[in-house]
This record gives sequence, structure tokens and C-alpha cells, in this order.
Amino acid sequence: GQKVIAMHGSAKDVEVRVAKVAKAVIKNAKIELSRVSGFFSFSCGTNAAMGGNNGMTRLAENLSDSLGWVPSLAMCGGPEFGNQGGDAYKSFVGSYMFSAIVFSDVPVTEKLE
Repeated sequence: GQKVIAMHGSAKDVEVRVAKVAKAVIKNAKIELSRVSGFFSFSCGTNAAMGGNNGMTRLAENLSDSLGWVPSLAMCGGPEFGNQGGDAYKSFVGSYMFSAIVFSDVPVTEKLE
């Protein structure tokens, strides 16, 4: 009963899209870029296989540029296991994924609109 969805992408997608999405999330959260203090990112090994060292370097530079060149730490590994698609789904194995946690000096008690 599970739905299988084909994933499409390219090495260039990985390099460009991650930074674009990160920048949009910060903007949509109405956090000024000057308040971002760092980030941690985790990349699927598929991304490294597709782009190689040069592609991962460009991805890191694009992401850093979009977040104001703050300190960062990154890991690359996989496969990714976990609940995907909400509570209605069971644990899955994923690939071609990228996750980032962005840290800021915005207090938790401050309401973000």
C-alpha cells in the first residue's frame, strides 16, 4: 500500500537548491540574516557521489553565502532512516537528502510571524 515516487535531480540541483531553500526558510521565518550565528548540515552520500569533492565544496560555499558566511559544521553519510511523510507513514530509507539546522540569536520566546 505504499506509494513509490521516483526522485529526479542533478549534481547542479544539489549545489544550488539547498542554498536557495535555506535562504527562503530564513526569509519566511522573518529572521534577519545578521541574526544567523551558524548552521549544521547533513548530506546524503548520494550527493557526494553525484557531485564529488568539487560539487560538495560548491554546495558548502553556496550554503555559506546564502546564510552570511557564519561558522558551520557538516557531515556526509547515509543512508537516512526515519519517519518520512508524517505520522501516517512508517520508517523509510531515504537518499539524495540534505538537512540543515540553522542557529540564530533570536530568543525562543520571541514570536516569529
